[in-house]
Amino acid sequence: MSRRAVFAAQTARSIRSLAYAVSVALWASVASAGPWTLAEGEEKFFASFEYREDPAEFDARGDRADGRRQQAVSAIATEYGVTNALTLGFRTEGRWSSLESDGVDRSHSGLTETAVWLRARLWQGEVADTQAVFSGQLRGGLAGRYDPNLRPELGDGASEVELRGLAGFGFATPFGHGWAGGEAGYRYRDRDAADQLRLDGTLGVRPEALPDAMVMLEGFGTVAVGSGERSDFDLLKLAPSVGYDVTESLAFRVGVTTEVLTRNIEAGTAVNFDVWWGF
Repeated sequence: MSRRAVFAAQTARSIRSLAYAVSVALWASVASAGPWTLAEGEEKFFASFEYREDPAEFDARGDRADGRRQQAVSAIATEYGVTNALTLGFRTEGRWSSLESDGVDRSHSGLTETAVWLRARLWQGEVADTQAVFSGQLRGGLAGRYDPNLRPELGDGASEVELRGLAGFGFATPFGHGWAGGEAGYRYRDRDAADQLRLDGTLGVRPEALPDAMVMLEGFGTVAVGSGERSDFDLLKLAPSVGYDVTESLAFRVGVTTEVLTRNIEAGTAVNFDVWWGF
């Protein structure tokens, strides 16, 4: 096989790896499911669970607090290929949260957010021997039950509209098939919550010796725009993880998410478990 044919086969595998990997990169964030669109009629389903227990330095209004917070988050999401270049998505999330502060233990649970999005592929092709895709996405989120025990990412009960640009790249590496993704979006939030600039990135590889496994490092950045009366915070998360394809249509991922830079919100670490399947 010629060198060009070998490279073409490697990059084709990288495209599949990128489409899969960025899609299962779910979430402990409310970011979109990546730059790739599904084939017409294709559907994918995601489920995720996160648990964290950290010192509580701020309540959800951004006021100082002194105590300890426990939180469990579960979410389900689905995406459907309307056309080859247009994908429709839906996600709903529930949380349980407990805040122990000043000798008082308060807890709350319920549906906390529902979101829908529409992602359009704008261009796909080869850039400098790297397979690339560029997309745009419009997302709307509606807040559910809200309680100050929850962390401020919820936006103090704010509903949201976001416009996002997404890019993905698949390439061959000495270690296996690699991919990288980047996203940037502006999120408008109502109810006096500060708007947000969202910046997310993904880097991953499928080891040549373990083609059914993957190793990923993700970053999620949130920067408050303006000075909202509520939920005005900045946050940078790093999320290393490993995943495995159980079958061609079923995969899982485990990892941790840790906040490394924060303003007006406590830093902490969460454990994540995600499941993905398609049909």
